[in-house]
Parts: sequence; structure tokens; C-alpha cells
Amino acid sequence: YASIFHQHFLSLENPNTHSKIAMETSSSWSIATIIVSKITSAASVLGSSMIISQVLRNKNNRNEVMHRIICCSSIFDLLASLCWLLNNFLMPSSMNQYTSLGFYLGNGTTCSIQGFIITLNIGGVLCNSVFLSLYRLLCIKYKWSTLEFRKIEPCFYLIALILGLTTATISVSKNLIHPASWNCWINKPRDCEGRECTRHYKYQFRLFYGWLWAFFIISSINSILLYKHVVEVEKSVVPFRRISISRSKHNSYSYNVFIQMLFYIGGFFLTWIFASIFRLITFISKGRTPPNFIAFLAGSFVPMQGFFNAIVFFRMRACELKLQNPERTWIAVVCILVKTTLFCTRIDANDKLDIINDDVLSTANADDGETPSI
Repeated sequence: YASIFHQHFLSLENPNTHSKIAMETSSSWSIATIIVSKITSAASVLGSSMIISQVLRNKNNRNEVMHRIICCSSIFDLLASLCWLLNNFLMPSSMNQYTSLGFYLGNGTTCSIQGFIITLNIGGVLCNSVFLSLYRLLCIKYKWSTLEFRKIEPCFYLIALILGLTTATISVSKNLIHPASWNCWINKPRDCEGRECTRHYKYQFRLFYGWLWAFFIISSINSILLYKHVVEVEKSVVPFRRISISRSKHNSYSYNVFIQMLFYIGGFFLTWIFASIFRLITFISKGRTPPNFIAFLAGSFVPMQGFFNAIVFFRMRACELKLQNPERTWIAVVCILVKTTLFCTRIDANDKLDIINDDVLSTANADDGETPSI
């Protein structure tokens, strides 16, 4: 990184070498982004694999709608994270002309495959944001039962798959996939000039970022509606708080369920905020390349959705393990979680472990006769 900034100051002192150094600096940032994104992608691959393993091998989790939605999202994310982990192996070797490291080993076909899978990931984003927040809103605020929701659940997965396959197929069929800052995606060719090149930026919005920002707005609205409902019910429960301890625990647990959902929305926001800033600058400036450090942050955070999901998914169980074993470090607790989710040979070993207990949803539909329920 010191070398990157040193090159920048040299370009300011010697304008004659500005163009060459700017290209070398951009290449240095791209390599730094690829290296860091491998670390974050590996963390995401591990997190998504743990979630998928825990849900598919755990009978209790397989029976929960919310867990199945998260599992579907994790499958999409696992595929995308693997592409980001192997990015330089998939990007065409022609990119080596911009660096002397021989860093890129792929070809046009592998580049197209990477772009296809990354664009396909919009289906996983839909599950992780809209469907997850909508499920909580319908079950807690509008008192939908699990059986009612299961009737429309297959439509969720079908919509996510159709959306992902449609956008990915269009991007490949229209020859929109080209090397970008840190991966192969919808981008103009390196030697493209003129107004024709701007069509790639339009397709970035139409096939991915337009959907992404719409999902964020919808998820935020769902969260606000749920928060408003929780606050109203908590206020109405105040006169009954002394009736029983169990009911106060019930209300507190319901609020914790809402906090759990906010963690998922927060992870979704952190994953895509820098990439969104990067694309907004591109759209507003009509193709102007944003600052390299924004591309670096975007490339570092975009692969982390699976990592953030795993933190939230296993948060409650990790805290419980830490309380039961205070002498263990958090690293040891994480190792136990990895061992019991990925490397346990007993299929039923985790069947009694509720990571995110959804009993509150069924409890919420029961009338206790004395206090309002969440």
C-alpha cells in the first residue's frame, strides 16, 4: 500500500509520467483487491457452508421456514463466493499485460462463467433480504401461521431462481461480461470507446443494481413496519408486566427476534454499501472510474455476505457455548461450531440444537387471554 501512495505522489510531481503510473497504480489496487477479497471470500465460503450443513443435516432446522430461506440464500452465496475466491484463476490471461506478476490464468470462457454465477447471485440477495424480512413481518405482525406460509414458500424459491437465471443469461447472451476491477462481470471491454460503451453501465443497473436497491428499500420498509408493531405491543403490555415472569420473557424474546432480523439486514447493508457507492459514482459520472480505494472497499466487502450471515445464524449458540465454557476463548468456541457443523459424522448430532428458535412465531398466534402477543 505504501508503494501505491508513493506512485501517486510521483505522478503529481512529474506530469509526463502520470498516465503510465496511473495505469500501474490502478493495477496495484486491483491486485490488492483480489488478494484481500480472497480472504473475505474464504470466510464467506466457510460461513455459507456451515449454514447449509447445519440446516440440511438438522431435522429441526429443516422444518423451519426461515432456516430454509437462509439455506437457499447461502447456496447462491456459496457459488458466488467461490467465484470471488478463484477470481484471478477465472479472469482472462490477457489481463497480465497490465501487470508483470502473471497473476491471471483464465480465458474468455472462464470469465463468462464467473460473470454468469455472480449475476445469478441476485436471486440469493432476494432471499436474504426481501423474503427473510417479509417472512418475519407476516408471521409476527400479521399472525400468519407456518402452514399458511408454506403454501407460498415454493414460489419464493422459484422467483429467486428465475430472476437469477434470467439476469445471468441476458448478461452472457448479450456479451456483457468482461474483466472489471476485481472480477469478470458486466463491464465494457478495455479497448472500448465512444457512446456504445455506456450500454454496459445501463445493463449493470437493469440486471443487478436496480434490483439490489429495490430489495434494500423493501427490506427497510418491512423492518420499519415490524419495529413499529413491536413498539406498539411492548407499550400495550406495560400494564401486564407484573402478571407473570413467563410473559415478560415472552415479550423480551419477541423483541430479540426482531433484533436478530436487524442483524441480517445490517449484514446485507454492509455487504453492498461500498459496491453501491462505486456504481452510483459510475452512473452519475456517465462511466467515469471511481477512486481506487472505493473499488478496494467494494471488492473486499461484497464477498462477505455468507460470513455476516454465519455470525448472525450462530450468534445465539456461540454465546451459549461461551457461557457454558467461560474458560474457552472465542476462537475455541468458533472451532467447536465449525467442527460440529462441518466435520461431525453423526447425521442426528445437532437435531436438538435450535440455533434460531422460531417457537415465538407459533406462540405469537396463541391467545393468552390476558396480554397482547407479538
